Amino acid sequence: MGRGRRVRRDVPGKWTEDADRIERVAQSLREQTQRSKLEFALAVGQTLIDAFFSRDGVAVSAEAVRLLIPEHASYRALARRSDHGLSAATLLRCLQVTLQHPVLPSGLSFTHRRALAQVTDDSAARRLAEDALANGWTSRRTESEVASWRARHQPVTTGRPRRPPALRRATTLGRAVRNLESSIGPDDLSANHSAELALVLQELGDRLHTLARMVTPHTNPVDSEGGG
Repeated sequence: MGRGRRVRRDVPGKWTEDADRIERVAQSLREQTQRSKLEFALAVGQTLIDAFFSRDGVAVSAEAVRLLIPEHASYRALARRSDHGLSAATLLRCLQVTLQHPVLPSGLSFTHRRALAQVTDDSAARRLAEDALANGWTSRRTESEVASWRARHQPVTTGRPRRPPALRRATTLGRAVRNLESSIGPDDLSANHSAELALVLQELGDRLHTLARMVTPHTNPVDSEGGG
C-alpha cells in the first residue's frame, strides 16, 4: 500500500509544480506545433502548385505563380468553396509560404515564415530572414520589419488592377466556350444542326487564330530564319 503511494508521489509534478519541466514541455510543444503548421502549409501549397500552376508536371516559376494567382479561374473557384474546410486567405498563405520556402534559411518558425511570405522579392525576404535569425527577432518584430519594407518597396494597391476590355471579353468568351463544350451531348443535335454548329465553330476558330496572331509579340525575321 505504502509502496503504491510512493509511486504516485514520484510521478513528476504530481504533487508540486515543476516550473522548469513545465517550461521545457511547453517549448517542445510550441516547436511541434510550429513544425506541424509548416508541414501542413507546405503540403497544401504543393497540392495547389501541382494542380493549378504546373505544366507537364513541372511547376512554373514562383514569380509566374504570383502573377497568375489573382486571375487563375480554377484556383479562385476552389478558394470560393467552403467544403474543403480552408478559407481563401489560408489557401493563399499556404501557397505563399510554399513558394518562398526554398529560398529562406532553416531555423525560422512558421509565424516568421508567414510574415515573410508577404514580401514578394525573394532576395529581400531572405535578407530579412537572415536578420531575424541573427538578431533573435520575435515574430511580431519580424512582422513590423516586413511592414516597413513593404511600405518602402512594395506599396499596397487598392484592389486588383483593372484589366483591359479586350482581355475581359476574351475571358468571357473562353468561359462561354467551356460551357458549350460541357453542355453538348452526343444526341443533342440533329445532323443538320451539327453541320451548322461545325461551320460556326470553324469561323470562330479562324477569327480567334487571327486575333492570337495580332496580340502575339512579333518575331524578328532574321532570328526566325536562322540569322542569315
